[in-house]
Order: sequence, then structure tokens, then C-alpha cells
Amino acid sequence: MKEVLVILRRGVVPAQGWAAPHVISSSLPPRVWVLRGDIDAAKLQAQPGVEVVLMGASSIPGSLSAAEELFVRGWVAQADLAKKQRIGEGLSWDAPGFRPPGDDRDGKRRRDDDN
Repeated sequence: MKEVLVILRRGVVPAQGWAAPHVISSSLPPRVWVLRGDIDAAKLQAQPGVEVVLMGASSIPGSLSAAEELFVRGWVAQADLAKKQRIGEGLSWDAPGFRPPGDDRDGKRRRDDDN
């Protein structure tokens, strides 16, 4: 499932259901919206009132207020973190070879094979 950030032009009030069929997963109304679903960014960009559609790390428009810019930077940073791979990523917390949270027998939290 794709996620994009849509920034509307200043003064545009989105109509009821404007984002359908996508899911609005987060927003900073009235201009900044995070949509999730089977997204065609070109179609979204072509909608009247849309200033820009961002997909991941992109240049941030200069037309944003301080609050909007902070929201957008946070979304971009979160999208970058989603790509990060960590040891044990996706495993349950007590998977073989790993210690569960709170198990700090020797004062260090780490994988069992790091002894």
C-alpha cells in the first residue's frame, strides 16, 4: 500500500470525499494530507487545487507555513526511517537468539550471541 503526502494550494477548501477512494491516514488541515492506498500520483497531481504530491524524500515546497513545514519534514523523516533495516527487524521480541525487552541480566540489552 502506497502512501503520499498531498499539499493543496492556499485558499482551497477540499470538498467532502475529495480523497476517495484513498484513506486519509494523517492530515494538517486545510492544506496537508497523507493518503494511503492504490495511488496514482499523476492523477492526484492533476486534481484542481493540488499544489504538489510528495512520495518519500522530495524537495519541500517553500509555500508552507512553519507548522506545515514541520509536519511535512516529519513525514519525510518517517518515510526514510521505514527503509532502515535493523537486526531482528520484523521478528517477535522473544525470537530465538534475542533477549526480550527488560532482560538485562548483565546490564546490557543485546542479542544472545553478542556475549
